[in-house]
Amino acid sequence: MSTSARETGAALVVGGSGGVGSAICEALAADFSHVLVGYHGRRERATEVAGRVRGLGAGATVVRLDVKDEHSIADAVTHAERSAGSLAAVVYAGGTRKTFDFVSRTPHEDWLAALETDVLGFLALARGTLPSLRKAHGSLVATTTYQAGRLEVKGALSSVPKAALERVVAVIAREEGRYGVRANAVRLGWIAAGSGGDMIRAGAVDASQVREIPLGRYGRAEEAAAAVAFLASRRASFITGAMLPADGGHSL
Repeated sequence: MSTSARETGAALVVGGSGGVGSAICEALAADFSHVLVGYHGRRERATEVAGRVRGLGAGATVVRLDVKDEHSIADAVTHAERSAGSLAAVVYAGGTRKTFDFVSRTPHEDWLAALETDVLGFLALARGTLPSLRKAHGSLVATTTYQAGRLEVKGALSSVPKAALERVVAVIAREEGRYGVRANAVRLGWIAAGSGGDMIRAGAVDASQVREIPLGRYGRAEEAAAAVAFLASRRASFITGAMLPADGGHSL
């Protein structure tokens, strides 16, 4: 997309320094005039991502962002409005690193960490950014997992918080459509990047997982990013409340 065709306003990516999040930032550079690369602890990595976004012709700003801190969210919104005049899109590509085990063996503190980030943190993010998104008739996109719809043994710590997150997305779509705000989710499968890539390389993912994927392979970060960027952009201007699978058919 040419510079003149880019949407006015900034796109904020929570988890922009991650393996999938960084690819999302680069994909959004084609549709938005400015991308805010949100990071929690990896500033150097976020700075590298911002550099690549600028190389694609869009503006970029690095912002430290903790979805459990409302002041941090407010600061990110301020950065967006100062950098690009408005906040046009918010992408939640964050989360916690999870261990997969039976419910009976999953420590309570692991549940608290996952729910605090993926559910309560996402709710805080939505509350903090919706006033700005209403002004811009913007969009909200969350990455979830195919396990939100397909139950797997030892997958509860992934499926339960993400399924709850999807319900939040659906409610926001229902409530905020009157303001021109769209809310959608992308259900990711096994992506060979970020924490998923780490697990694949470490051999923590059983080979049987690949056999269950109809396309017969793991996904690439840019494939996940393309789905997110589409829903965030005006190209999906009449789509809201959707749960788009980008999982190679794994959820079937």
